[in-house]
Amino acid sequence: MQQYRLYFHGQDSSIVGRMDFTDEDDASAIAGAQAVCDVCSDVAGSFELWQADRHITTQPPPSGCSSEFERLARRNRNLVQAVERIAGDSRWTLSRSSSLQVRLERVRAGKPG
Repeated sequence: MQQYRLYFHGQDSSIVGRMDFTDEDDASAIAGAQAVCDVCSDVAGSFELWQADRHITTQPPPSGCSSEFERLARRNRNLVQAVERIAGDSRWTLSRSSSLQVRLERVRAGKPG
């Protein structure tokens, strides 16, 4: 498992959230970042993914990727824990994402997207 840092940017390009998580490889980390960013697209307009000082990608949230969040949540519990930490951290604007809160409740309840 490798360590990643994900920055969420608002519509004005300001950082509205940050989370650290582990994943198997860059491709899996990108898929997770896309799904999380899509789920909270009511607040986040794009994301940057880093591994230490290595920039991996900057992307807008891909539309329609939020259904992947539940599947990824089953595969990577660490990702869900990281999302739960940021959702509960009132210092970040991202914690006010209503769509993120709804998705987390569905994951906790074991309900499909």
